[in-house]
Amino acid sequence: MKPDVIGLIRDVRKPKSSRFRNQLYIFLVCLALAILFWVLVRLSRDYYHSVDFGLRYSHVPENLVMTGHSDDRISVKIRIQGYDVFSEEYLKNTDKILDISLKSMKLRLTHDGSLKGYLLTSGIAADIASQLSYSFEIYSITPDTLFFAFEKKGIRRIQP
Repeated sequence: MKPDVIGLIRDVRKPKSSRFRNQLYIFLVCLALAILFWVLVRLSRDYYHSVDFGLRYSHVPENLVMTGHSDDRISVKIRIQGYDVFSEEYLKNTDKILDISLKSMKLRLTHDGSLKGYLLTSGIAADIASQLSYSFEIYSITPDTLFFAFEKKGIRRIQP
């Protein structure tokens, strides 16, 4: 097999075998078209793709100060078309930061007097979908719950 390949390469380099060279060019053009069609078919399918996002919290209750939170990042698994995956990963260079509103957060007072809150990520899936530019279906979000710690704001008195 190896001598045959070397012989083919020698035949291509010889100027007198123009018929073979023309056949080789036609083969390479057909091969390029086949690869192009294969890529287009692969990109037209739906895929499950996981995207990591940074989190930025907003709408903290007025009388509270956030002292801690469980996660700075979430992972969203989405069903998306191959074209969008390709363009998102390789063509667009966007910030992957989501604004999370704490308006619908559940608060509870612990036995030591601190306030703890939690937010189910399934409840904010619509907010996540509205912040992204391409169409997709959210399959899952990890973690499923975001936890927060709060303290009441102290009253500061200004001395006259």
